[in-house]
Amino acid sequence: MHIVKYCCGEPQNEASQAFGDWLKETQTDRSYHVMMQYRVAGLAAKDCMDVYFLAMQDGKIAARLWNGWGKHSHAAGNFGNFLIREEFRGEGLSKKMLDVWYEDLMARENRPFGLFCSVGQPWLINYYGRYGFRVAVQDEDHMRLYKPMGGSPEDFRELCEAYYCPAQTLTVRPATVQWRHEIDCLLQFAMDAAKEPFGFETAPTLEAVLMKPELGKAELLFTDKNRPVGWAFTPPGGERLWQIHPVYRDQWQQLL
Repeated sequence: MHIVKYCCGEPQNEASQAFGDWLKETQTDRSYHVMMQYRVAGLAAKDCMDVYFLAMQDGKIAARLWNGWGKHSHAAGNFGNFLIREEFRGEGLSKKMLDVWYEDLMARENRPFGLFCSVGQPWLINYYGRYGFRVAVQDEDHMRLYKPMGGSPEDFRELCEAYYCPAQTLTVRPATVQWRHEIDCLLQFAMDAAKEPFGFETAPTLEAVLMKPELGKAELLFTDKNRPVGWAFTPPGGERLWQIHPVYRDQWQQLL
């Protein structure tokens, strides 16, 4: 068993090719699966840093783990896509994968200000806690975790207060994959913390719209500090729908 690091956009190697074959074998129309294929194919490489850690045995992928962030300053990162094939579970592979990932992350100079992930099992809170993750939002349906880095506030609510600060101006731009984590991770977690719904009926996430453009058009609302603080979705033939962080909700139209 050996673990291979693959940075999306680099020349394909044995591990990335085997991973691509695995994704084809397990094909679904779920947006996160389509996004994995998109990133592994290098289609997001211009806008995003995406690193996969792939455990291989006898030419077969035994496990995968990913983290990624946009190629811009003060980027939010996402950690996830962690899966071990059933036949390789119970052999200590999880810790080996996480140790390799953590060592690589902490050695990087271009790290995001924080990593975000969602977990479905309560025991993972303590397990991931060994690597610096802490609870951002927890209720009956969601367990959202946040790993602060680069001097970011330890507490998620303090992070939100620093990130979503009053703006002088706001601008609207077309949505791109470069800013996916700021919306589907940071903003979604912030809306959860405020006990407000996230997403739209036919567009539950920005990722869903980016991977399935037939759903409609997505746009982002940026502050003068180049931070996306809201997003808009326009279904085919429909009206533009907005979702904006509460800090900007009363004045956003005046600042455009």
